[in-house]
Parts: sequence; structure tokens; C-alpha cells
Amino acid sequence: MAQINLLKQKTSSQNFWEFFPSLMVKILFLVVLAVIGYYVWLYLQIRSTENSIAEEKQASSLAGQGVKDVANRDEIYTRQAQLQQLDGLISKHLYWSYIFPALAKVTLKQAGYSSITVTSAGQISLSVTVADFDSIDKFIQVFDQPEFSQNFNNLKVGAFHKEGDNAGYAFDAVLNFNKAIMNYQEPGTNKTQ
Repeated sequence: MAQINLLKQKTSSQNFWEFFPSLMVKILFLVVLAVIGYYVWLYLQIRSTENSIAEEKQASSLAGQGVKDVANRDEIYTRQAQLQQLDGLISKHLYWSYIFPALAKVTLKQAGYSSITVTSAGQISLSVTVADFDSIDKFIQVFDQPEFSQNFNNLKVGAFHKEGDNAGYAFDAVLNFNKAIMNYQEPGTNKTQ
């Protein structure tokens, strides 16, 4: 015959509820330790930051004192202001001579100029002499190329005529130019390209 176990058996749900409170206490203890550790770390970081700020203030104060002790300080400030004003004047000044190298890059080697008139409105009037009709065509086609039309464009050619017996053909040309090429250029730079 089978034996009956009269002892009360625990179910798995009863085991869990007996174990759960101690597990929660352990987890909460770890969380509290983590929070305390975070606040200690935060406190140390704040102290470190305050110390570095105090050091920087002291260094700044010493540097400021050093500046005040410089001999001829007012004269140095005056010279700095003059240099800033000079830089402003130089950057606004137009250098008419900068047009010639840029114009030389777009001019045919066989073409010659007998007169050049440049206006501050950005227009150039030229009296051009070339050897033959093909050179007139080449002179006009140069200004259609993008690398040259960025500085010189809107070319208008007047009527051409024979210049002397063997001198070639002469004509008048009017074109617009980029006024930025007349601005100051640092030595070694080339804005005309």
C-alpha cells in the first residue's frame, strides 16, 4: 500500500515569496551603495574643478599684472590701433597695377595695345593691333573660356581697319573686368588665376 506523506509540501510560489524580500534588500543595498559612490565621485570632481578654476584665476591675475607692468604700454596700444587702421586702409585701396598681369594672361602674344583706359566701374577700353584676321578671331575666343572669363567678360569689339602697310589690323575693344583683382594681394598669392 502507498504511503501518504502528511508533511506539508511547499510549492514553488511559496518558495519565491520567502526568498523575494531578502533579494530585494540585497538589490536595494547595492543601489544605495552605487548612489553613494556616484555622489562621492561627483563631490571629488567638483572639488577638482573648483581648484583648477582657482588656479586659472590666479594665473590670469598674474598675467594681467604682468601686462600692466609693461613699459610703454600706452605706446604699444597706440601702435596696435594704427596697424589695425592701416590694415583697413590697405584692404580698401584699389591697386590699378594689378590689372596688367591679369590682362597679360588673357592677351595673345601677337596682340599689342596702343591705349588702355580703365574705369572704376569695372570697364576696360583697349585699342588692339593684331597681325591678321585669324588673330582677331583668337583674341575674341579667349574670352569665351571659363578660366579667363571669370576676370574679364562681356567683350565688345568695334570695327577693325588696316593699320599701315604691314602693321596688321587695329580695332577697339571694350570689356568688363572683375574689380576684385584690384584688391590687395599678400606677397606670394595670385588672385588673377
